[in-house]
Amino acid sequence: MSSRTFVPSDGVFAVLKIDPIASLAYLDDPEATQAASKLTFGEYLVFVPGTNEMRHPAIAYRTEPVDFVVQGLPMDVPELAIDSNMSIPISSRGADPTRRPHREPLRLAGNNELPWADCYISSLLNATVRCATVISDDDAVRLSLDWDESYRRTVFVERDRIHQACAYRRLVAETNPALDSGSSTADSDGDVGSERVDDEEAVSQRDVDVDAFDPHQAELDGLTAEELQELEDQEEEQFLHELLTPREAPDELIAVTFTHDISRLEGRDLPNGGLFFVEKQNLMQIVEESFARKRKAVEDEADAMFAAKTAPRLAAHSEKAVETGPSIDGGEHGWFQKKLSLFRRVLCGRGAV
Repeated sequence: MSSRTFVPSDGVFAVLKIDPIASLAYLDDPEATQAASKLTFGEYLVFVPGTNEMRHPAIAYRTEPVDFVVQGLPMDVPELAIDSNMSIPISSRGADPTRRPHREPLRLAGNNELPWADCYISSLLNATVRCATVISDDDAVRLSLDWDESYRRTVFVERDRIHQACAYRRLVAETNPALDSGSSTADSDGDVGSERVDDEEAVSQRDVDVDAFDPHQAELDGLTAEELQELEDQEEEQFLHELLTPREAPDELIAVTFTHDISRLEGRDLPNGGLFFVEKQNLMQIVEESFARKRKAVEDEADAMFAAKTAPRLAAHSEKAVETGPSIDGGEHGWFQKKLSLFRRVLCGRGAV
């Protein structure tokens, strides 16, 4: 049974594809559009976690964060302090029962499974895109995560990103001692894991400190209970205002299309999500070339305006030079004529005497 819904909806797995024409429409550059139309773009399986903003039918484009789904455990990237465990397995068909994943797989709603074996969400392979606001009679079988599993995914992603950032900072400090400010919390054995725990606990403690504020102790911060309540009401009103206010996505974000029908990818291995960023870079190159053409056009127009304004003056100067004749002994002819005229008047005056 079909239902009217936004495409994509929060918490679903969907197929994403770059829309090159919509991505470059803000440039208003036919040459750029033509160049983009010659490129090819693939389809990628992604998870759509959603945002803290409500979906508004009144806006043309909305911002959408996505996680790329990959087949097989992602590779280690030691130079960026990325290891394969910074990923989250997903319940999928054909999974090897003898293989124990490093984390409990995310369970799809309705006991469904992805129709590909060995699928993962990479905590560090993600993007923020924009998509047209689409509300349609969507009869595709939607594969999704319920709220609990979606929240578990969020916890894993945030934890992995903190771990990677801390490990990378430590890696940079080791390879560039001059940049080490002594902030590394690794133990004497160089255990990255100890640094990970310390930083995660520090972040968690900051969250606890904020959430554990006691309004009955408001006087300690210089606020009365009434003033604190008024402040909380204002913050809640501001939150609701931001939640309910329609926000158009920035034109600079890559525009994509979504479909909930992931069956279009069945029967073949999942495309490598890393190729999305190659396609994005190709579009960014076209954008840079468009900006370069526009800058040159502005410069050429400025040069033409300058030439148009100075040409009459240059022409007048040339005509005056022709009328007065060539210079004598390197002096101006007009100056010489004035001196000669004065000399003649003097001679004429003497003759009259």
